[in-house]
Amino acid sequence: MKGQWIGLGLALACAACGKAPEPPAKTTVVAGAPGSHVAPEVPADQLVLVKAIAAGRNDPDFCVTFQATRAFQDWAVKIGDFRTSTINRSIDITFEAGDSVLLEQVVQTTDALYPSIEALRVGETARISGAFTHGNGECGFRLGVIGVKVAQINGTSY
Repeated sequence: MKGQWIGLGLALACAACGKAPEPPAKTTVVAGAPGSHVAPEVPADQLVLVKAIAAGRNDPDFCVTFQATRAFQDWAVKIGDFRTSTINRSIDITFEAGDSVLLEQVVQTTDALYPSIEALRVGETARISGAFTHGNGECGFRLGVIGVKVAQINGTSY
């Protein structure tokens, strides 16, 4: 009887050997979707500004050009740094816009976009629109951080 069980086990094992491997399950990845790590298409104005900042590190006229740029629309970013204050729960978030260009905003719990910002995770991609604050001394952009006021995240306006 013992030999029958071993024979049955070998027969089942050999039957499994002849099977072709199952194809991997198909998945659909949406660039820029929450949880996605696929870089979404970058808008032309974002590319222009990122290149201007990179070139502007040596261009004294950069500040004049940058100060004239008031807003940005549907920019493809990656969530960089994300810190929540232990004092008042405000969130200091950094969006990576490309080539060492960081956009930063401090979001208070009373801001309408707070729940959406709170749901973001470091490394995720997102689409954001808003305005440059031009109040953080961005012309000292050598520090690499540009202040923004986000008005839209992944198509939802605030």
